[in-house]
Amino acid sequence: MASLITKQLFLVIVMTCLLECFLCADCPQSCSCVSSPPYFTVTCNSPNLTSVPSGVPRNCTGFVIRGTKVSALRNGDLAGLPNLNTIYFDNNQIFTVEVDAFVPSLTYIEMVQNEISALPAGVFGRLKKLTSLDMRWNRIKSIPKGCIKDLPLLQVVYLEGNGLESIEVGAFSNTSKLTVISLEDNSITEIRKGAFLGPQAKMANVGLARNAISHIDEGAFAVFGNLGGLGLANNSLKSVEGAFSGLKAVGGLDLSYNKLQSLSDAAFSGITEMSTLNLAFNEIEVIFGKTFASLSTLTVLGLQSNKLASFDVVLPNTLTTLELQNNLLTSFPNLPTSLTYLDISSNPIEFMADKQFAKLGSLTTLCLSNIRYFRQKGTIDAGILQGLSQLTTLKLASNNLTQVPSSALQHFPQMSETLDLSDNQITSLHPGDFTNLSNLYILILKGNNITSVSPDALKPLKGLFSLDLSHNPIVYLGPDLFKWQSQSMYEVKLEGTKLRLIDGDIFNSSTGMKSLFFENNDMRYLPWNVFNPLTYYGETLSFIFRDLSPVGDPQEALDLESNPWLCDCQMYEYARWQNSTQGIVAASLTCQDPPELRNKTLREIPLEQFKCICSHFSTPSIDTTGSDANATSGQGAVLKCNVTACPEAVILWSTPRGITLANNSPHPGLEVLDDGSLVIVETVPADTGTYSCMAANYLGQTTAYLRLEVIPSSRLP
Repeated sequence: MASLITKQLFLVIVMTCLLECFLCADCPQSCSCVSSPPYFTVTCNSPNLTSVPSGVPRNCTGFVIRGTKVSALRNGDLAGLPNLNTIYFDNNQIFTVEVDAFVPSLTYIEMVQNEISALPAGVFGRLKKLTSLDMRWNRIKSIPKGCIKDLPLLQVVYLEGNGLESIEVGAFSNTSKLTVISLEDNSITEIRKGAFLGPQAKMANVGLARNAISHIDEGAFAVFGNLGGLGLANNSLKSVEGAFSGLKAVGGLDLSYNKLQSLSDAAFSGITEMSTLNLAFNEIEVIFGKTFASLSTLTVLGLQSNKLASFDVVLPNTLTTLELQNNLLTSFPNLPTSLTYLDISSNPIEFMADKQFAKLGSLTTLCLSNIRYFRQKGTIDAGILQGLSQLTTLKLASNNLTQVPSSALQHFPQMSETLDLSDNQITSLHPGDFTNLSNLYILILKGNNITSVSPDALKPLKGLFSLDLSHNPIVYLGPDLFKWQSQSMYEVKLEGTKLRLIDGDIFNSSTGMKSLFFENNDMRYLPWNVFNPLTYYGETLSFIFRDLSPVGDPQEALDLESNPWLCDCQMYEYARWQNSTQGIVAASLTCQDPPELRNKTLREIPLEQFKCICSHFSTPSIDTTGSDANATSGQGAVLKCNVTACPEAVILWSTPRGITLANNSPHPGLEVLDDGSLVIVETVPADTGTYSCMAANYLGQTTAYLRLEVIPSSRLP
């Protein structure tokens, strides 16, 4: 019995295959046919094809014509295909689509990137099974009356990028399941009442962004009642009075990048449910007090980049996110206690009181970058931020801060996400700057005037994952810099600094580091063992030459591009390590000097060519003879650091004020000359103290200490 069943099954398979071969044998010339019951697909992609092929098998369910010279879809081209449900006619030259060209069995039409210039009324009239229509990137100038009408199963319409100029009254009618109407990237100038006639789907999403809409008739969207989303961004609307009349609910309304100048109390009246409202990048100067009063479910409000000088409005107590950055606010507005995210950056706010945000105890993210009050003071008063017990992210960029506002930060032991202090005037980091921030995950200090970083300054940051110090005039990174972050630190960014020297023991205690960015610096050589601690996980480390996006998950990376590498004897040990089993994963560096090795990578160069011209190899020795020990306030002073070394040493100076510099990193009032001397242009009493000059090459380093006493001019006889 089993044998008989097996034979019968075999016969069925053979007959099926023979039938498929028979059917495929009828495939039109220059086309291919694939049968996978119940589907039968005909594909005709010949670039020389000029018309829809005839002789397509009757059982065809899917028809593909792409990249051809077909110029028209005519009545009868698809006749005799009763099972056809899907067509992909993309990237052709179709200019004309005749009425009744489409067969009633179609459920999916895709005709993207053709030359279609018009859609005749009734062209889709027979398609009662149609669910999806995609005609993006054609040249359709208008949607005529009755074009998309009485299509009971239609769910999505895509007409972006056509150059559409108008939607005639009655263009969309009786499409009760149409949930996506995508009309973005066209040239539509107005939305007329009646363009959408009922019944229409509840919670539909209508996309009209990036058009030229300057007017919307009153009640134009009323037929929808409830909309899931309405996108009107990047248009030319100066007013929305009456535009949303008849709408009761809109999940999200995007009016950004228009020309709105004011919003009256009636702007959104009648709408009782809305979760997101985006009004960013307009020209709004005035918002009436009850503009948002009816929006009882609003959670996100975007008003950034307008011209608001005041903000005395009633906001619903459901609001959690408010963006007011880049306006003209001079005083802090009264805001709902429900907020969890607030951005008021780049406003000319003139005063902030102690406990200014105490009523906003639910805030988790607060953005206060580029605030006039902070910029004028150069600091943040200790009490201003008190009361924010839920805060996890704080942004204080571009506030002219001269030091880390440690007294203001002490209130946030719970801060577990991001502290942004970028683009300020911070010159040094001190022990205690980050006390109580042991849970901080990301610290951004890019674009300051920091010249050095010590392990003790970073000590409180036990949980730090990412540190951004790029675009600071840092010249030196010392040993065990991240020893207090041995278990947490993953990423360090030091692009575009003045970095000259990395200590070979910098990563000894931070073996988990996997993402390092040292591009665009002034390093000439690398200690051979500098990355040794990072390679214990071997092949899992991927060294790449690329930057990471500001957002997204960090990746394993080592970027050392655009440094002036000197491929002499100081790079010999590193080159040898790079060719070892342990260093083979590291990307090869490109030499700038000596000239004969320029633009060659380390791995291209035989080890014997890494050499220095030295009669006597030596660690650096320092002579400070001739240095000024005393100076009168207002006068200059010169501290000598004459270094003898072969190969040539890097010379670094440190001042009593915590500034570290080299001859490539001038600091206001300070300069390191090519001979190693430190010049103080005009001394002040604060310059009194001990200075250090460190000289280092690959053989070792030496440090000399000098004392300078600055005598106030008032004490002179």
